Amino acid sequence: MSNRSRSSTTRFANSARLIAATFLLMTGAQWPAQADEPPQVPAAIRNVIATYEAAWDRSDSSALAAQYVPDGDLMIPTGEVFSGPQTIAAFYTSVFKRGYSGTHGVGSIDRFRYLSSNMAVVDGTWGILGVPNVDKGSHDERGLFTAFLVNVDGNWRIAGLREQSSGKKINVVASSRP
Repeated sequence: MSNRSRSSTTRFANSARLIAATFLLMTGAQWPAQADEPPQVPAAIRNVIATYEAAWDRSDSSALAAQYVPDGDLMIPTGEVFSGPQTIAAFYTSVFKRGYSGTHGVGSIDRFRYLSSNMAVVDGTWGILGVPNVDKGSHDERGLFTAFLVNVDGNWRIAGLREQSSGKKINVVASSRP
């Protein structure tokens, strides 16, 4: 490679780095964390899960729905999507009337990362413990979730929650993070 070609390649690489750094600064994005050093989940993010669990345990549909932004949505394992806090509250009211009142909700965060300074994605596991059986006894339901959170006036709220029940544990196969 000639000196002229090397110089051109170096200028291009430096320009690409500058563009990437400018984009990250403008959007508030952060460099990805190392795969072996997951970022510590801030208390405010953990509080979203704790508030959700507490509202579930009280069978409080309104408190569950209040965790969502006005155009937030919930997709349950059947693929049904409920949009907006009123629709989400009505869904949870029907769930509790169908026998889930008195059950215990649990959730844990397994993966977390900021998408920008006011947006985050959370992957974790959920469970509903003590679901009454039709005949007698009870069973537990478990699955995975992905939550897209936004910071609104200093409070983290749910923009989108996706639940599924086919998987029970998050298993990171590979990471492209440096």
